[in-house]
Formats: sequence, C-alpha cells, structure tokens
Amino acid sequence: MRIAHFIDTHVMGGAETLIYRLCEETIKRGDEPLLIHFDHDKLASMTEGLGVPEVRLEKTPLYKSSYKLPLFASYLRKVLAKEKVDVLHSHLFGPVFAGGLTTLANSSVKGIGTLHDVYVLEESWTRCKALGLSYQGSNRLVTVAKFIENYVKQNAFPPVGNILTIPNGTAEAENSTKEELQALRESFQFKETDLVVMTAGRLVELKGHWRLIEAWKKLIDYPSIKLLICGDGPLKPSLEEAVKEAGLERQIIFAGFRKDISKLLSASDCFTLSSDTEGLSCSITEAMMHGLPITCTDVGGNSELVENNSNGWLFDKDQPEELAEQLLKLFKKPSLLENFGNRSKELAESKYSMKAMSDAYWELYNG
Repeated sequence: MRIAHFIDTHVMGGAETLIYRLCEETIKRGDEPLLIHFDHDKLASMTEGLGVPEVRLEKTPLYKSSYKLPLFASYLRKVLAKEKVDVLHSHLFGPVFAGGLTTLANSSVKGIGTLHDVYVLEESWTRCKALGLSYQGSNRLVTVAKFIENYVKQNAFPPVGNILTIPNGTAEAENSTKEELQALRESFQFKETDLVVMTAGRLVELKGHWRLIEAWKKLIDYPSIKLLICGDGPLKPSLEEAVKEAGLERQIIFAGFRKDISKLLSASDCFTLSSDTEGLSCSITEAMMHGLPITCTDVGGNSELVENNSNGWLFDKDQPEELAEQLLKLFKKPSLLENFGNRSKELAESKYSMKAMSDAYWELYNG
C-alpha cells in the first residue's frame, strides 16, 4: 500500500512532526510512504533520511485560488495516478480541502484529511462549509483533539459524512544516563537544586513567549527557577532584549534550535507552553512521555492533556502571573514534581503512544 502525505507549509510544526512519525511507522509496517509538497525543504530532507521519495507540486496559482481549485484537484489526481498512490493523507486545512476534492471523485484513492487546529476555520465560516462539501462518501476527516471535532460538527454544512478524533502519538523517551543528563544541565550552568522549566517551539507571536517573560518577572527573587527556551524564529532578538531589560539573563536561557530535545526534556524538571492557540500539542505529549509535569495556557486541546492538580496545571492566557504561582508551588513542594510527572507518563503511555495513534490510522487506511 502506498500512502502519500500532502502538506503546503514550509516550516516545522506539529503537523509536520506527525507526517515524519507516520512515515517512520509506514516503513516499519512494510508499506510505502510518499511526501507530496510545494517547497518544504526541511521536511523533505528529514523524510529523505528515511528513504521516503517526494513529489514537489507545481500549479501553485491553481491551488491558491478557490475558484480554480477544481483544476488543481484534476492536476493532483494525475499525480496520484502516476505515483500509484492508494491513500492520500492530507494535513492542515488547505491540503485537507484540496485533498478531499481530489479523492471525492476518485474511487481508486482513499482520502484522509487531518485537521490540527480550529483557528484557520474560525477565520471564515466558508471553510467549515468547504469541509462539509469535500468530506462525503468514502473520505474520512480526522481531528487531533475532541474540541476540533465538536467545532466541525457544530459548524460544517452540509454535515461532514465521516469524522473522528485520533490524538497525536509520541515516541518513547530516549534512554540517557544520569551522568549524561547531569552534564547537559551543567552545560547551561544549571545546578542540581535548580527547578529547570523547559519550553519548545518556534519563536513566533502565536506561541506567546511574552507570557513566560511576564511570569518570570514575578520570579526574579527566585533565581533557582530557570527557564530553558528551545527553538528559533523571527522574534528571538526582541525576546532576548525583553529578557535583558527585565534583568532575567541568568534565569531565562535561549538554547536555539536543538536536535536533542528528548535529552533536554529528560534533563528538565517541568514543561511549559504559553501559546495563544493549540490543537493537540506534540510538544506537550512528548514532555508527558518523559514524565514531566505540565503548566500551559488553557487553550485548544491543552485541557484534554492536562488534568489540573493531577499532572500539572492550566493557566489563563491573560494572566501569566498564574504560571508564576504554579511554578512556585512546584519549587517549594518537590513531591508535586514526582507525583505530577508520574501521572503525565501514565497518561501519555495509555492515550498518546505512537502505537495507539498508528493503529487508529492504519484501521482507516485499510478500511
């Protein structure tokens, strides 16, 4: 079975991470993955390392015009036929809609579309209508969180024919020795007694890193509470300047883009995410798999991952001081770190494993 993944972005995020993981799983299961994209050099390079072939699409003007999209769908059908694709799995709204139109009139290719958030749908009511039109017949629409499924059910017209939720899965934590993790902490000048809080993601407006700086302003009298920011992006210079102006250079560390995220999570004590919006965060599920307590904004699917006072806390996105209060509790009562961390790992292994996710997708692929 040949499974093609279609995406239109050019930066790495949750959807792109999911594609990479599904390509890995496809190979393990003896099937053939294919990447279909416009210009995602980073993802193409990563999947090429797995031996996954790619198709770079043309006809961009047709794709970007809603009126000409049926012409793009006709073009994509020819690509699928040439590549002998059995399943077209599209990701994010644009490819999901275009992919749905493509397979709606093509009984030889099964169409699966995965939505990763609702904020694009909220920008225009016509987008939910588009999903209602394109996901009928044998096409299947997947959402990564229950709140997204509920939103589509409430707003799509005509109603989407087949919709279900499959939460993002995450890989097991890498094995690291105690000495390796200690050396990693020391490389950032973190002490064993420090509370190291990690966050990961692109430094863009949507991720709300300003909330973390505001929270740490409340923690300036607690220099042992550290923040490790992993990721790069256009806001890095302004965020670094804000940290400097607040006198927090010793508490807030910018690690830049890292390839050793798994080891950094293992070396940290807690994970935080300050986004304006989320679908079902791969960053959070990965941190949970590493047995970390979670503190994050109460947006999107975060409330499906975090059980207050069980594996962490949610905080109001308009009140970052709540985050400061939560971290102080963890700092002053270390037993919470262990209790919350154990619960995080338990939830991740039971609900958000790679096996649970891939089994659900393969049931769709073969159905």
